[in-house]
Amino acid sequence: MSLDQAIHDACLADSAVANIVSTRVYPMYVPQGETGAAVVYHIISGDDEYVCDGAVGLPDIRVQITAFSAQLRDGGTHVQCVELYRALVALWKHYVGTVGGETIQGTHIIKHADIDSFDDKDENASRWGRAIDVIVSYEE
Repeated sequence: MSLDQAIHDACLADSAVANIVSTRVYPMYVPQGETGAAVVYHIISGDDEYVCDGAVGLPDIRVQITAFSAQLRDGGTHVQCVELYRALVALWKHYVGTVGGETIQGTHIIKHADIDSFDDKDENASRWGRAIDVIVSYEE
């Protein structure tokens, strides 16, 4: 498996997240034509941990996980975005466990940010967005 799959699976396994997005958890971006609330994740950077004998196999990977409301035309609201964001914070604040074939040793959130997702061609296609940057320590 991969860290990408583990993040995807952990989001879908969390009832608070899944109740809002169903199965709409995507790498990199929300697919064109998808109008419902969604989670998007992507790996930003990472560091392998080293000791004198070399890598210890516990990399720290920085992942951005973003909560998006449904499109405005489909009833997306700031409240919906914040509800999903809070569910993601609760999930990733101190996550430990095995998911998607990966053993996650621990996580912590290092950044919170609003995301500009305004569609200047079609305001009703715009969404509210809020992201967290999470450091994920996992066994390779």
